[in-house]
Amino acid sequence: MTSAIAGFPAREWGVDVVVGPTPESLEGVTRDEGFMQMAPGEFLALIDDIGRMHVTAQTVTLEPAAGRTVHDMDYLVYGWAPRWIRVLRQEYTLHASAVVIESGALAVMGFSGAGKSTTVTALERRGHGLIIDDVVPVDFVDGLPMVFGWERPVHLTDEAAEHFAVTDTARVGTTDLSKISASIPWVDGARPLRVAVELMIDEDAADATCRPLVGAERIQAILNNSNSAGISAADGRAHSFFAWATHVASSVDVHRITRPPEGWRLDVVLDHIADIIRSTDSRHRTQGSPPPS
Repeated sequence: MTSAIAGFPAREWGVDVVVGPTPESLEGVTRDEGFMQMAPGEFLALIDDIGRMHVTAQTVTLEPAAGRTVHDMDYLVYGWAPRWIRVLRQEYTLHASAVVIESGALAVMGFSGAGKSTTVTALERRGHGLIIDDVVPVDFVDGLPMVFGWERPVHLTDEAAEHFAVTDTARVGTTDLSKISASIPWVDGARPLRVAVELMIDEDAADATCRPLVGAERIQAILNNSNSAGISAADGRAHSFFAWATHVASSVDVHRITRPPEGWRLDVVLDHIADIIRSTDSRHRTQGSPPPS
């Protein structure tokens, strides 16, 4: 395993991470998004000015573009590769970031650019240990959704990195869309997922607002944030995927925070999340749920 991507949980997952030649295209493609191809048993990322990444359930192969290194590909390795490996292994993942709360874990979901990494970095600064950024594996133990993470960078916009005065940084991503890769302390161990917050951008919003989701909205929010580009439910995985997603939706509280695209106030988002955390932890204390060890 190359040292530049030592934070990828390759050893624990039994995955080899190597640098070498990758296919220019897959055979038997079942989904083609231009930047990504999917075929039975494999995925291929194709980012012109970054390189290619070929993923199977056992191997991640990186081929940086001319003038690039594996350091430039870390957002693919840390974010895309684990998600794809778990898809191939018939395991479930949320496109989210997660932090520790008293009763377990809180996941911050949202499409790219919604503010997940910024929000969980701010929550970490408020004392909520960071579990993981961008990709949250979910395992089901005795029917309870359990989440876990591993040590990996947090990817922040330049504005967020400056706001948090983060150190030990490097720039990753494409020429047109790059972020700062920052080292932030993380916490080990699996925790029950208690609440999920979906961040959503609304052109008409004047400020951040929050509301709980119920019924079909709750299920749709979980589906929206666990089936990126339609890959999770493809190639014969639909039954298991929808069973997992609906189980998560019925097991945890789901809230939506809507914010404007520009000029949104992070402190308002954090205050909404603080209210959600207090309510969630209080309810689980009342129910007698012991905090995770």
